[in-house]
Amino acid sequence: MLWASYEQISVIFQDMRACWNAVDDLKALLRKLTMQPANDLISLPLIFFILALSGAAFFIHSSLTGPLAHLPGPLYTKFTGVVQFISIFRGKRHVYLTSLHAVYGPTVRINPREISVVDSESVKQVFRTFLKPVFYENLTAEPTPSVFTTTDPVYHAKLRKLLAGAMSESSLKSLQPVVQSKVDLLMSGLKKERDAKGYMDLYKWNHFYATDVIAELAFGQSFETLEEGEYVKDIQAMVPYNILRVTVTGRPHKETKDWPIWPFTAMEKINVRLLEHAQNALNRYRHHLAQSDDPRPNFFDKIMGEKGHEAAITEDELVSNAKLYLVAGTDTLALPLTYLFYALLESPRVRARLLQDIKLARLSQQPTNDQLRAITYLDYVIDESLRLYPPIVGPLPRVVPEGGRVLGNCFVPQGITASPFTYLLQRNPDIFPDPETWNPDRWESSTKEMKEAMWPFGGGSRICMGRFLARMEMRMAVVAFLRTFETAEVAYGVESFAPKDMEVVDTILGKPAAEKLLVR
Repeated sequence: MLWASYEQISVIFQDMRACWNAVDDLKALLRKLTMQPANDLISLPLIFFILALSGAAFFIHSSLTGPLAHLPGPLYTKFTGVVQFISIFRGKRHVYLTSLHAVYGPTVRINPREISVVDSESVKQVFRTFLKPVFYENLTAEPTPSVFTTTDPVYHAKLRKLLAGAMSESSLKSLQPVVQSKVDLLMSGLKKERDAKGYMDLYKWNHFYATDVIAELAFGQSFETLEEGEYVKDIQAMVPYNILRVTVTGRPHKETKDWPIWPFTAMEKINVRLLEHAQNALNRYRHHLAQSDDPRPNFFDKIMGEKGHEAAITEDELVSNAKLYLVAGTDTLALPLTYLFYALLESPRVRARLLQDIKLARLSQQPTNDQLRAITYLDYVIDESLRLYPPIVGPLPRVVPEGGRVLGNCFVPQGITASPFTYLLQRNPDIFPDPETWNPDRWESSTKEMKEAMWPFGGGSRICMGRFLARMEMRMAVVAFLRTFETAEVAYGVESFAPKDMEVVDTILGKPAAEKLLVR
């Protein structure tokens, strides 16, 4: 909420009701003393004045003496989070939070009930031991909370146990043929677009690539975005619409889905289409399982209750998590991959060294993930891109446990929202010298502090399940691109494309401002 928490508002209304009762008592006393009825027309403005004054006084007092009043931060954040809200609406929250930490240090109050933390020890403590707040369940637009949105640690552990194995590091070998087929289609699509137009849009094609990989692995079939050159735009729109909805209202989807104004109408249409897409894809896969003696595997085939397997989750749980994969598995790969290509094309030295290492490796036309992992500098390039351009730019909030905790030398009471701002931690100059420079060479002499400051996929028990798959997808796409387009360069000037178009916009995810990367 913008001005105060639900608890504060409830207390304010209780205080105002007490004031109202006191005014009624005062009117009764006046009647007894004067034996005359109080003049309601005269007393009504007085009543509202007293109520307003009382409410304002209580609000100011509770804000100035509230649980976070002693923490560093701008004075206005004791009363409101409206400045942060404006920065979210403008896609500049990461810039706003960076400016606050520059002035107030590693632990900053950003609204009356929330802090932002950027020191490595605090971030580690929050991710490893704090639980998710109700904010995540308010994001749930599916029939049930997913493995990402649930706040129940027991339920999360159950879902993760069922789902994580299919994307574990040990499972990558079985996933590689699907990824390779999509890499081949990606290179083919890029060639066709460059031949037809003289340039290609890597932002667009990276989304095609990510969408088709997750679709085939999750649903056993491609959405054919790479073959057809079309993109499921709803996937791109879902996250920013949903974040905006929750930020503005602080309410769960079931309470806002029927509100007849934008963005609620737009988001509900998108949500319905994506749920139908997930359900239809699952149904088609069920039909495929029934008809085939050698069915294509997918992430859910062992828990769907088909082919003699007992259903491990309900249909609603299956659809909810299938939709999550569809949405979360696209931008979290496509965005960092886009920025990796951009940084690589803008750094001839790094590009030349990586290309030399690829040639020295004497790879086959379709190299394995293990062969690509042996190219150490390739992983340095990926690490540096994830440091400077992580998929998650916005903070990932958690709730301070019972008894409170000390974060960055500040005691934070229980129930307060603590949000690790890892985007800034990964730019800490004490850990990463010259932090705004994209320099993969820094990882040749990486320190323990550097590794502990990296959280591109979150952390703790809620760390992204798809992180190993994402790194494999990045390795394969980068190597294929450099071998196919050795002389590619950023197409500045085409369609007025300029460096400012690659500035990061914070929608929780980090997107290029122009949502394109033109290369010739």
